[in-house]
Amino acid sequence: MAGVAFGKASISVTGTRQVFTLEAHMLSVRTTYKLVVDGNALASNASASLGSLSFAFVGEPGRAPLPGPIDPVTKIRHVELRDSLDRVVLQGNFTADNGSPVGGFLEREARLVATGVLPQAAGSASVRIEALPDGTRREQLSMAAEGLISGASYRLIVDGTNVGSTIVRSGFLRVTLTSDGSSGQLLPPSLRAVSNIRHIELQDAAGHVVLQGNFNASQ
Repeated sequence: MAGVAFGKASISVTGTRQVFTLEAHMLSVRTTYKLVVDGNALASNASASLGSLSFAFVGEPGRAPLPGPIDPVTKIRHVELRDSLDRVVLQGNFTADNGSPVGGFLEREARLVATGVLPQAAGSASVRIEALPDGTRREQLSMAAEGLISGASYRLIVDGTNVGSTIVRSGFLRVTLTSDGSSGQLLPPSLRAVSNIRHIELQDAAGHVVLQGNFNASQ
């Protein structure tokens, strides 16, 4: 209906913070639009200033709650942008396969906290599923840590799976594994879908847990 119009929807979960966004471009500035998610109207009478518009819904403690139909955001399946005549201009789906996206991405983050073995250590981990232009998807697991001992060896344990070991330089470590090997390190098939990952540990050469963290299982 909109000819050259295009857009992108995304969901993101970081701890207790949930975000759903949609952006659309090359729209008509002479009409208004309505955002419909899984058959529920979340916004209406939105004007496309300069041919573009965007929506952002954020849920986290201390803020207004998310609309019921998109809480949690990981249950979102179908997104539509309709014009003032209720015609569907843009639409897209997040698949039911572990929240993996078609035409967007899903991302979660977890903080890694020190256990006391190295009190100065800190880190974070993230999982991401991204739709690619060819219709396939890329899954990614990333971990970054600082305050480690330079020259020492550490291994990354994900849900009990030993992903591999590496020697730290300058006290900093970053590991990125992808399902297609685009990062240079291949994600083990046993860890797919990455949206199912729950627990991350960084262990030293003696097997002591230096950092650990969890992804929220409820979202």
